[in-house]
Amino acid sequence: MELHKRNPGERQAQETLARLVTEIVHGPAATAQAAAAADALFGATPFHEASREARAAALGEAPSVTLAKHEVEGGASLAEIMVRGGIATSKSDARRAIEGKGVMLGDMKIGNPEKEVYLGDFHEGCTLVRKGKQGVLVLVLK
Repeated sequence: MELHKRNPGERQAQETLARLVTEIVHGPAATAQAAAAADALFGATPFHEASREARAAALGEAPSVTLAKHEVEGGASLAEIMVRGGIATSKSDARRAIEGKGVMLGDMKIGNPEKEVYLGDFHEGCTLVRKGKQGVLVLVLK
C-alpha cells in the first residue's frame, strides 16, 4: 500500500491484485504467461526487444494478422492491415487514427495515412501495430 500511496498513477495495488487473482484462478504458469504477454504488448520495452518467449506469449493473447512475404515486398497498406486485424472498423477509421498520430508501427509513430508496411518493418518475423492505448495487433511474416 505504501507504493500506491507514493504514486497512485503506477497502479501497483491493482496490478498486484490482478496478478494474485489470476494466479489463484489459472495457476502460476498461466500468470507468468499473461504477465509476459502484457509486458511485450504494453510494457516500456519495445516489442522487437522483448524475448522470443514474451513475443510468443503476446501472439497467443493478442489479435494477429499473418502476412506472406510477397504481400509486403512491394508494400502493404497499413490501413488495410488494421481493418483486416480488427483494430479499425474501416479504412477511413484507420486513416483518421493514423492522421491523428494515434498509431504506432513498431516503436515509430505513424502520421502518413498512406503508410505501407515493408519487410524491413519486421524483426524476427513479427512487429506490433498499436492504435491508441489499448488497441494492439501483432503482424506475423510467413
